[in-house]
Amino acid sequence: MVLKKSFRASATVEFLIFGLPLFAIILSLNLKVFLKSTEITDSLNLARQLVRVFVTSESDEIAYKRVEQAYQAGFLAMKNGTQSRDQNPKVRFEIECQRIPCLTSNSWVRVKIINENGEVVTSAISYVDMWRNQN
Repeated sequence: MVLKKSFRASATVEFLIFGLPLFAIILSLNLKVFLKSTEITDSLNLARQLVRVFVTSESDEIAYKRVEQAYQAGFLAMKNGTQSRDQNPKVRFEIECQRIPCLTSNSWVRVKIINENGEVVTSAISYVDMWRNQN
C-alpha cells in the first residue's frame, strides 16, 4: 500500500511561518524610520520658529521670554494628538549668540534643539538685521 502525500496549501503554511514575521520586522523598521524623520522635521521647524521669534524681538530680555513662550506652544503643538502632553518636556533648546548682547546688528543667533539624551537633534541660525537699533 502506497500512501500519497498531499502538498496542498503548503505555500500558505510556508507564507504564514516565514512571510508574516519578516513582514512584521520590515514594517516595524519602516515605522521607526518614519518616526525619526518626523521628529527631525518637527524639531527643525521648531528651531526655525524659535530663532525667528528671537531675532524679531525688541530686546534680549523680551526675546528670551518670547522664545520660552513660543517653545511651550510649539512643543505642545508637536505633541498634539499623541499620548504625551508633558508640560515639562524632555526635549530642550539652547540659544547661542555670536555677540553679547545677542541682538547686536549684523550678528547671528543659533537655536539648538536637544533631545533627552543630550544630543543635538537640529539647529537653526538667523541673522540680526544690519540696520537694527542697538538696545
